[in-house]
Parts: sequence; C-alpha cells; structure tokens
Amino acid sequence: MRARAVTDGITDPRWRTRALAELAVTAASRGDHAAASRFAEEAEAVCSTIAFTARKAMALTEIVTAVAVTGGLTRAEALARSIAVPHWRARATAELVSIVAGDARKARVLADTICEPDLRARAQVAIAARSTASEARALITSTLRTGEWIATLDVLARIEPAVVLAIGNDFLCTPRD
Repeated sequence: MRARAVTDGITDPRWRTRALAELAVTAASRGDHAAASRFAEEAEAVCSTIAFTARKAMALTEIVTAVAVTGGLTRAEALARSIAVPHWRARATAELVSIVAGDARKARVLADTICEPDLRARAQVAIAARSTASEARALITSTLRTGEWIATLDVLARIEPAVVLAIGNDFLCTPRD
C-alpha cells in the first residue's frame, strides 16, 4: 500500500498521526474495519509521543474521528473528553456528534457538552439533518435562538422552505446603507 509507505516516511509525530488517522477513516469507508482499527491504534500510539499540548490536542481531534468511524464510540468519547484544550475538545465532540447523529439521544447528550456556540450549533444541525421534521424544528429553533442561524440554512430549507424564502425576501428587499 503506497499510502502506508508514505505515512511511514513522516517523521513529525503530529503529521504522522494525522496521516494514520486519515488512513483509518479511508479504510473504514471501504469497509476494512480491521485495517481501520490498526491505523487508529497506531495513530493513538504516535500521538502519545507529542509533547506540546496544543499539537497533541489537534492530533487527538483527528484520532477521535478515526476511532469513531471504526466503531469504537466509547473509546472516541473518552478520547474527546481527554483533550486538554477546550476548543479542540469542542471540535472533537462536534465531529463525534456528526458521526452518531442517527442516535439522537446519544448525539444530544454529547452536543450538550460543547461549550462553543458555533460548534454546538453545527452539532445540533447535524442531529437535525438526520431527525424527523418535528425533531429537526425543535433543534433548529434552539440553534436559531443562539444567533447561529447560518449553520441552520440547509436543514431549515428542507423542513421549512417558506421560512428560508421569507428570510431571503426580507433581507434582499430591505434597503441597506
């Protein structure tokens, strides 16, 4: 495998972790969960050698995704919680919500732990996109109340196209200085 050979040649642990995590995601998308798990485990091992906290947090965020797509949701949640930098912890959790959004209960519990409004909005929209129209309305309404309306447009257009048209009409017809 040529990608593996390239990965083995990467000496910087941050970038090697990223490459291994991406190999895990790719292997999982092809249905090769055994290879995906091996890549994710190796990425985690390489990540443990990163000393600088911010770089380690970035790398762990990518590992969370890799572990989650291989089916290790419990491990992915634990890894997300272990991230020392709040912004990267929130990003990892938002990505995890996107992955588990089909399980609305689990996804909502995770989304509620996200402290950054824009990332929480993204997580809520991911859940709404895979929910029934009535559940999506509640999530979109909650997200709109935070002022993070741009994130909601795709789902809002699906469940309430007239609302998006009204917003657009109001915006486009209102004179601006």
